[in-house]
Amino acid sequence: MANTFEVIYAAIMFLAIYVQVFFLLVFFENKHKVSRKIVHVDLPDTEYLSVSFLIPCWNEGKTVEGTIKSILNLDYPKDKLHIFIIDDGSTDNTWQVLQTYVSNSDITILRKENGGKHTALNFALPHVKTDLIISFDADTEILPDALKKAVPHFIKDPELMALGGTVLIGNPRTYIQKAQEIEYQTFSFTKKMLGFIGGVLVVP
Repeated sequence: MANTFEVIYAAIMFLAIYVQVFFLLVFFENKHKVSRKIVHVDLPDTEYLSVSFLIPCWNEGKTVEGTIKSILNLDYPKDKLHIFIIDDGSTDNTWQVLQTYVSNSDITILRKENGGKHTALNFALPHVKTDLIISFDADTEILPDALKKAVPHFIKDPELMALGGTVLIGNPRTYIQKAQEIEYQTFSFTKKMLGFIGGVLVVP
């Protein structure tokens, strides 16, 4: 007679295999919709929607500058972009690093007591006047053409309320980082499959 451990192990294995087979079936049914091709949308600059990046920071002095530069280098109409950086009570040199961008009219720097990411995002919201808002981590970089791929979805579908991008590990070196890269790829794959069946409950 099977013991408790064997029963639990068998149940976990069954669920794991069931979920993977399910996602594979969804993939094969929708593989014609999945494309690696770069989609170029030819729109005049005046038709692109205005976008604000909200970047909450807590002790991100080593990474936030790379994040800011990647946004400033986006292939997107510059008059349609604005960056809000919220220092959420950092105790490192984050605030000093941000002072480099004080004179940049496309960047607004805010500061508040530490309260967590959600409080930092909410702190910036009253200042936003653009059509779209992007919540962006201060240790993340964005590809130059990402926004031109994302924004047209909102133009084509006025009822679209949110869009999630694919987040991947940049230049993994250690075994742990490479394992995390696989985790991120798996997460992106499952979200894509859930999107095909209307099963995405939150936008990460």
